[in-house]
Amino acid sequence: MIQTNWVVERLRQQWPNLEITIEQIHTTGDRVTNVPLSQIGGDGVFVTEIECALRERRIDLAVHSLKDLPTAQPDDLHIVVAGPREDVRDVFVSNAAFQLVESGLQPMDASTQLEASLRIGTCSLRRTAQILALSPAAQILPLRGNVDTRVRKLEAGQYDGILLAAAGPAPLGDAETPGWSTYLLACREANACARAGSIRFGDT
Repeated sequence: MIQTNWVVERLRQQWPNLEITIEQIHTTGDRVTNVPLSQIGGDGVFVTEIECALRERRIDLAVHSLKDLPTAQPDDLHIVVAGPREDVRDVFVSNAAFQLVESGLQPMDASTQLEASLRIGTCSLRRTAQILALSPAAQILPLRGNVDTRVRKLEAGQYDGILLAAAGPAPLGDAETPGWSTYLLACREANACARAGSIRFGDT
């Protein structure tokens, strides 16, 4: 809803008297959070219900993260405009400060003990491949849900760290409080998603 509210604010700046109603649509990707995306359909799981609402004229305009759209767009729907691009990088969020050394991600404090290999939460195939290239000994564990859900799982000790998009509503503010730490992966360390950091406005 952060992205939607951003768009609504800018529409009202241009047309103060414009009547705007927000309809929040929950997609398959939003609802099914205990299964990797590749097992529930991959491309399209975050947009199918939204596209149906556009075709049925239940909504006039949709706002969505560009990175979650399939590469091939349907002929009857159009990307009207993309908003200003935010930070494209990924961020490693953890309970202890980490640094990237030759052998991979390691705690900055030598006294920090890991139970076994570094447990990193993500369901992104891109992030999985790239973090294993940087830290081959890491154990990749599935992680789905919104940012709050992912952070709660980190707090519960299910992971040593999780990978999030820096541009999204990542808990960077929380990460500055005692016990939180973040490591922003430079683009030379992990290639960003081609459409990361962008939102799109679409219609029929």
